[in-house]
Amino acid sequence: MSSPNTPRRAHHTLTTSGVHVFVVRSPHVVLTIDLAVRDAEAHIYGVYRGTDAAAYTLDITQHHIAPHTVSACTIYTVLDDSATLTITNTIRIAADAHGANATATLRTLLLADTARTVVTPHMDVIPADVRSTHTASAVPISEVQRTYLHTRGIADTKAVALLATAFTKDIEDHIARAPHAIIM
Repeated sequence: MSSPNTPRRAHHTLTTSGVHVFVVRSPHVVLTIDLAVRDAEAHIYGVYRGTDAAAYTLDITQHHIAPHTVSACTIYTVLDDSATLTITNTIRIAADAHGANATATLRTLLLADTARTVVTPHMDVIPADVRSTHTASAVPISEVQRTYLHTRGIADTKAVALLATAFTKDIEDHIARAPHAIIM
């Protein structure tokens, strides 16, 4: 039996065009998606909520092999206490993958000063006629929003819970609309 810290490993090669959805849920994931056919799309979603000493480790590779492919990795995390997220995201666009579009959006809401996130982006892009972006942010909870909710009579614990839910709502809605997603 594997340890709870053993990463769940998966390598998917997309050989059909169209949209393919992947949802990462395991605390430790190594995922590689090869977009091997024209007009293939890979959408990777994940939402993590960590408390206490929870630790998450994600290693996600979006590898464009064929031309006119699309990949989007979107991970939202809410961390409290001494919870940590370590994520490595690699975007590879091969020489023949002209017209590829690859994005990675990695956002973390920090509810405590002791919560940590470490994001390591990598890009290996050969052709010039592609689009490739990494966006990463780790922000503390907004005191302005928290104060606004307090003035409306909402207790601090409830205010923090509402703000954390609002932070992840869009991505959770995307996941809910993807009934045929591959769950990791």
